[in-house]
Amino acid sequence: MAELLIRKKRIISNLNKLKEYSPNNIYVLKANAYGLGIENIVSILKEQNEDFFAVSNIEEAMRVRKIDSECRVLILGDVDKKDIDLVKTYNFEPTLFSQKQMEKYRGLRVHVSFNTGLNRLGFDEYVDYPNILSVYSHISDAFNKKRVMDQVNRFDEICKNYTNVKKHLFSTEAMLLYPNKYDYCRIGMGLYGFNEGFLKASVLKVKVLQKRSIKKGEYIFYGSKNIAKKDMDIAILELGYKDINIQNACMDMMYMPITEDIGDYVYIDIDSEKQLASLSPYIKRTLI
Repeated sequence: MAELLIRKKRIISNLNKLKEYSPNNIYVLKANAYGLGIENIVSILKEQNEDFFAVSNIEEAMRVRKIDSECRVLILGDVDKKDIDLVKTYNFEPTLFSQKQMEKYRGLRVHVSFNTGLNRLGFDEYVDYPNILSVYSHISDAFNKKRVMDQVNRFDEICKNYTNVKKHLFSTEAMLLYPNKYDYCRIGMGLYGFNEGFLKASVLKVKVLQKRSIKKGEYIFYGSKNIAKKDMDIAILELGYKDINIQNACMDMMYMPITEDIGDYVYIDIDSEKQLASLSPYIKRTLI
């Protein structure tokens, strides 16, 4: 079985670099902390005295609370009516983004999300609610300056209605490109090394099952698409598409061209946060 090695020192290095841009941050742990494991990342950040996290749902919030009984936990998605008592018991902070949520969230402290151009979740205009912890929105394309400025201006107009409320708009990419004038930034990809100038925080350690020499014109694995264009050597690895979204794979194995002798294991870099987030829960996560 493959193993995801999580480099603690690299995460701390990324954290310190990010805090040079913004000292006050909300650390995003959705999708099992982008695949690295909520428990692993919370334990690292807790050691660094960070105490404000964001998750997708109540299940992820409960995992955070089991590790840290006092930290703040923002829930970015919806909370079902049946789980409202958990919000109250464990002091979670849900997001209000729709009129449909008003009744079930009555009496709760909430963060209010606004749509400023992403056209996903959020209110389009001012909403009156008695107990607002923060208002926030999402930048849709940090590399398009005009669109960013349009969203900043739209968000600033909304914020005029919430003078004594915390505000946050930028994620990692926007924070690195533009000065942040709001109370928090929401940090995700940068912490895990998926922004330029940051250290990749994880690598897959994969067992080599067999090495094989393939002749030009021979087929590899199922179907007739993978055909050797030349004589080549390959390694058969214990990693398949059930484990991660990866090429040259069947369900529980993949092949990798090799040009030199290799040992019993290979180390595979993960190309993107999407690939990391797709990592199977069956893959062991190990802090190193």
